[in-house]
Amino acid sequence: MHRQAFVVSGGAGVATRQRLGMLLVLALATTIGSSCDLLDQAGKGLSQGFSSPQAQNQAQQQGSMPGMGQPATQAEVDALWKALSEDDKALLADVGIDKSYSDGFVGVMDAATIGMMLDSQLEMLRPLELHDAGVKLGAALGWKSILEVAGSDEYYVYPIVANLDADPQSELLLTQDAAQILELDGSVRLLEQPAADYLITAAWDMDHDGIDELLAMDFSSGSPDAAAGADYTYSTVVLNMAGERLTSLDGSSDMGTLTDADIDGDGFSDVLLAGYDEAGTPQVRAYGKGGKELWKGSMSAVSSTLVHGDIDGDGMDELLGVGSTGLDPYSNNVQAFGLKQEATDIPGLSGNPLASPPSFCVAISAEGPASILMGTSLLNAVSGERLKLARPEGWQEMQLGMGLGWGSGHGYAVIERNGQRLLAARIIEGLDEYRSDTIGMWNSAGELVYLEFLGEEINDLQAVQGDSGDALLIQTSSGLKVSQ
Repeated sequence: MHRQAFVVSGGAGVATRQRLGMLLVLALATTIGSSCDLLDQAGKGLSQGFSSPQAQNQAQQQGSMPGMGQPATQAEVDALWKALSEDDKALLADVGIDKSYSDGFVGVMDAATIGMMLDSQLEMLRPLELHDAGVKLGAALGWKSILEVAGSDEYYVYPIVANLDADPQSELLLTQDAAQILELDGSVRLLEQPAADYLITAAWDMDHDGIDELLAMDFSSGSPDAAAGADYTYSTVVLNMAGERLTSLDGSSDMGTLTDADIDGDGFSDVLLAGYDEAGTPQVRAYGKGGKELWKGSMSAVSSTLVHGDIDGDGMDELLGVGSTGLDPYSNNVQAFGLKQEATDIPGLSGNPLASPPSFCVAISAEGPASILMGTSLLNAVSGERLKLARPEGWQEMQLGMGLGWGSGHGYAVIERNGQRLLAARIIEGLDEYRSDTIGMWNSAGELVYLEFLGEEINDLQAVQGDSGDALLIQTSSGLKVSQ
């Protein structure tokens, strides 16, 4: 069973297609549930649109629903394009959407959906309405610019956080071909390329010596996948810093990779890779020291972010997903999977058709297991109790985390600051926007203890190890910045 995937390898046209692909995905999400908070207003949007029989019946009965109408005619597409202003046409043209592109949907998609997609993309392309810049709550972080970009170059910057030398500070592998190593002081050095057919996707300390090895996909003609005539590689190669191949692991590091989970509880990070078993069922495999396989589990639905955490307090991380045995992959029946345990229900989440998928596991309490971030609430996986995160003053609604992020993070991080472990996230005001200029931090009581309007759009946020401890790395439209 072969599956194809689009891999970004460079070039302006590729960057445009990458961004356009993201815009199309977000536009479709908007079409289905543009006015819902997918996580806190459960029962609306994607979670209901795919899992609720009532919603499915309504969609079948309403021919005018997005995606359910008659395929658009050329005249209808002409009218949609004619209704756009010249400014809007110019914005779309910047990302490769012109009249001929829209004509490609004639006879394929209904006019209502085409119109909603164009409207959603324009909403994301138009300048973000920024808050007045400044720190509104808490002691100011201070930011150091370590990489500046301009124009479409921002879409080539794909920072992979790693520790590639003997010092404790993080380094960044830049771009998906990992041609450069960026230090947190802004200095850059070249990484000797191991081979043209390797695509480096992550870093992991396989031998527990404190220095990461590189995880890569092997597209060379001599790889097992290529030799078998596969359209896509399902194995991951481990390389040392000299580019020497150390071992190969089953599972694709481009379909989903996790390098900071401790599956076996030995105090060291293991790696989780997503892939497929011989029957084509989605599967996750965990590997420990030396590339030894620790665990594997088949799941019909696993988030590409591979949400994990020690949610039961046993010292070993669990992976959150939907099992593959007789379950509807869109049922949101999320369970906990892990080493030496059967699939376990999560109070307040498993078996709840209105529950929304988890997005992050947060260990910020001094004692007890990690909580599960669901929208703007933290779920205690033992008791099922939910803690609502405080909103910034004057905000009616908010979203956390991912939006138009082009980096390798997911818009969340846990850092220690002033003796407290805090959840940090990019915050989006309202429910209809995807973009953010805001950073917030919360303590274990759900209190908002830091709020900053950055004055520019924030695409991504993740934690790094700085000179004096935990720091935040943010990716903005102008480049990369690290907190001081």
